[in-house]
Order: sequence, then C-alpha cells, then structure tokens
Amino acid sequence: MQTLRDVGFPGSKLLCVLTHHPRDISITTEQFKKAVEEAVKMGFDPLKSNFMLAVHTLRSISKSTWWKKMENYEKWGLSKDQILQAFRTDPWCMIKSEEKINKVMDYLLNEMGFEASIIAKKSCSYFIEYEEKDYSKMFSLYILFG
Repeated sequence: MQTLRDVGFPGSKLLCVLTHHPRDISITTEQFKKAVEEAVKMGFDPLKSNFMLAVHTLRSISKSTWWKKMENYEKWGLSKDQILQAFRTDPWCMIKSEEKINKVMDYLLNEMGFEASIIAKKSCSYFIEYEEKDYSKMFSLYILFG
C-alpha cells in the first residue's frame, strides 16, 4: 500500500483496490512496486481510474506475452507509440486474446475501412468484446462515440 501512496494514489481509493484487486497487491512487494513504477513511467496518472487497471495488466501478463501482443498490433499497422497510446486509453487492449484482437482488427480495417491510427485513439478492447453478430451494433456505437 505504501507503494501506491508513494506515487500519489489517493488514500480514499485504497479500499477499492483491496476489494477489487486483491491479487494485485498480494504478490511480492517488489513485483507490485515494479508494475506500479512501470505504469507511472508509461504515463498513467495515479489519480485516474485506469491506473490500477494498467497495474493489473502489467502484473498479469508476462514480458513475452506483452511483446507478442505488441507484434500482433504492429502487424495490423499500428506503431509502438500508437499501441502505447491505445494501452493508456484502455489497458484491457493488452489482455484480450490474439485471436479476438485479430478478428476485430480484420473487421475494422479490412471490412469497415478504418485506419489503424483511428482505432488506436479509441478504446480497442471495447470493440474486441463484440462477437461477429454484434458488428453492426459496434459500427453504430463507433460512429456515435467516434
């Protein structure tokens, strides 16, 4: 908990962390500290709601999995900077399976004609949640929130 306080994480949200992310803080102090420091280094603000999600993601996936997902997004035309921008917008984009990522990226880029840079600016994982039957709904929401 001190690690979170040291980076300016609000004390009022510590109970939420204990309730919703108990595994994230039950790992060794050094592992947790490393994930917190990495999230801060990547530009996450400890005062924002996606900070603990970033810590959770960084703690949950191995470095090799991280780099595989980076390569997968690069395959679809996103630069490293764009992938990190997408991660800062929505850390869930690195938790989704490569299969889901590929399915949605194929649909958005090849069938809908979107540019990879636009997808990087939006919440990637939001779209990855949809199944094929929901693509028309997804497109409508993309237009509304785009």
